[in-house]
Amino acid sequence: ERHLLKELHLHGNKNLQNIKGIQLSIEVLSVEYCTSLKDLDLTLLPSWTKERHLLKELHLHGNKNLQNIKGIQLSIEVLSVEYCTSLKDLDLTLLPSWTKERHLLKELHLHGNKNLQKIKGIPLSIEVLSVEYCTSLKDVDVTLPPACTQECCILSTLFFDACGMNLHEIHGIPSIIRTCSARGCQYSTSVPTGMLLNKVATFICILLYIIRVFRGT
Repeated sequence: ERHLLKELHLHGNKNLQNIKGIQLSIEVLSVEYCTSLKDLDLTLLPSWTKERHLLKELHLHGNKNLQNIKGIQLSIEVLSVEYCTSLKDLDLTLLPSWTKERHLLKELHLHGNKNLQKIKGIPLSIEVLSVEYCTSLKDVDVTLPPACTQECCILSTLFFDACGMNLHEIHGIPSIIRTCSARGCQYSTSVPTGMLLNKVATFICILLYIIRVFRGT
């Protein structure tokens, strides 16, 4: 509790293999080009409570041998994983003792993780989901749980660019989404009908407004 370390940046530590027991006080953890790193364990010690963890941002870049990320905390708001080419699965599923309302993750950025095949447990709290150049990714599901309504979802920006030919389906894209892009994903069904209808309705309203303005002049 008395530890004041707020940020931990590890860069180019080529022999670093494991990271365990991150201090409660750390708010920003950045691990870049630690090419021997295989496991990152953020699991809380038994004496720690979830409410006391302050970690807000986790940035992982160029850790080409990273295979496992464990214990991603509820407190994290920004998670960025880029060019971690050995990572195959990213599991964000909440533990049974956690509630969806307490998850704070707002932005998830995945870029250049060419062997990433699955993303599990994308939380309701997410606002920006950006996945680019993850060419092994096959299916993504952002479907709301049965107990939730559309109002539960605040996802507004969704990018799945340059994910190649393997991405076949993006399930459950909400009709209220503002920005949706899947350029370079040859077989994806990325744009929901509701979104297209909303755009058409907006265009018609603008057109009618312009006609009224011209008639009034």
